[in-house]
Amino acid sequence: MTPIDWQSGTIDLTSDTSTGPSWSLVIAGDWAPFDEHARFIDLNEHFQAMMADPRRFYGGVGEVLRDADFAIVNLECVLGDAGRPVTKDGPSFRLPACAVKGLVTVPFGLACLANNHSMDFGAEGFVRTRQLLAERDIASLGAGLNGQEARRPFVTEIEGVHVVVVNAAEGEEGRSVNDGPGVVGLNQPGLVRQIAGLRCKADVVVAILHAGREFVPVPPPYVFRLYRALVEAGADLVVGHHPHVPQGIEIYQGRLIVYSLGNLALWMPDYSPFARLGYVLRANFGGAELTSAEIVPYRIQASGLALLKGDERTAFLTDLARASSVLVDPSKVEMVWTAYADRWLQQGLTEELIAMSSLLLEEADLRAAWIRALSGRRNVWGKLARRSVRILAGLAATFTDGKSDQCQAQGAAILRNRFATLAHSELYLAALQRKTNLDREPMPVWALDLIERWGALRT
Repeated sequence: MTPIDWQSGTIDLTSDTSTGPSWSLVIAGDWAPFDEHARFIDLNEHFQAMMADPRRFYGGVGEVLRDADFAIVNLECVLGDAGRPVTKDGPSFRLPACAVKGLVTVPFGLACLANNHSMDFGAEGFVRTRQLLAERDIASLGAGLNGQEARRPFVTEIEGVHVVVVNAAEGEEGRSVNDGPGVVGLNQPGLVRQIAGLRCKADVVVAILHAGREFVPVPPPYVFRLYRALVEAGADLVVGHHPHVPQGIEIYQGRLIVYSLGNLALWMPDYSPFARLGYVLRANFGGAELTSAEIVPYRIQASGLALLKGDERTAFLTDLARASSVLVDPSKVEMVWTAYADRWLQQGLTEELIAMSSLLLEEADLRAAWIRALSGRRNVWGKLARRSVRILAGLAATFTDGKSDQCQAQGAAILRNRFATLAHSELYLAALQRKTNLDREPMPVWALDLIERWGALRT
């Protein structure tokens, strides 16, 4: 019998050593119940549905969450109205203070704050969020007003079992730098040391991380290596989120690694066939031993969550099995990542560079920079290109709406993030390395098909 039954979505990890009381832990992905492109929360159906009737909003998924002894979620936004939005790469997520009602209803016992949105409104927004959670008896971890506070693990006792949870993230602009305010960064040596130290003190050690590239079917190699390293250091269970789509599962050295749960409550445009699909993981323990787990998939709708059933559930588990099959071989993980980087270089890099330069430079500087770059082309095509640049530069200037300082600051933040965050820098390096290899082999069809199935390159 194979440990993972992809027909039923169950995982059997029973060993002869499992003894003690039975208890369960449910871990859920990204929670920010609004449309990521909604400008006015009060006009958003996803948020309104959650506020009107939270129990109905969660549907059958809520029953799974409530049935567990302890439930954990990734809080992918700031709560309350404190603070001002920071200049960053990507949107700033915030919900009104009353949204905490949607977390209490479950109820979630722990909110993970190590992600790239907890510091969207600075230290003030973070403090208010943590206060709102604490007032409703929801613990939090993964972020703090200093590095020591952020790194502090969550400790609890369930059925007499000493459980410790560690939370970290790439964090982007929200990272704690030089032990300042922010979230725990994705420092592999530090995380490995922390897990190894906790292993001697705790019965169960759980690591929850927010990392990787969005919308891809397989984790980047650096995430793959990190999650395995945490198991080697002593983690009993490693769970990831951030890609906004489900990724695969593997059993490594007898321990369970879940690379991405996908979103829990976040109504996203359907960039990918999986952007509105996710799963929660129910982990069942016998004393200090993880004995089994269950994959509980659902669809995210504007009105709430709906458990997958019948053919839709079968199709989801089949796709998840396909993504999981890659994880047994590190070289296959590299292949998928390289194939993705190769395609991204063809389809996404130019758009990204143009967008950044249009934000960073004034219209005249942008036009001059592009014309200088094309000045060596004296033929008719060069003339046409220079004329096109003048037109494009003028159009780019209209998008800034006269807010040049703000736009340039955001352009700088985006560019800085490309260097500072592995999800971006590793992609650039992989794509450029592939391009410089003149003897490169064509990427395998199976890897390209998997990327295509996940819709990894948004259009």
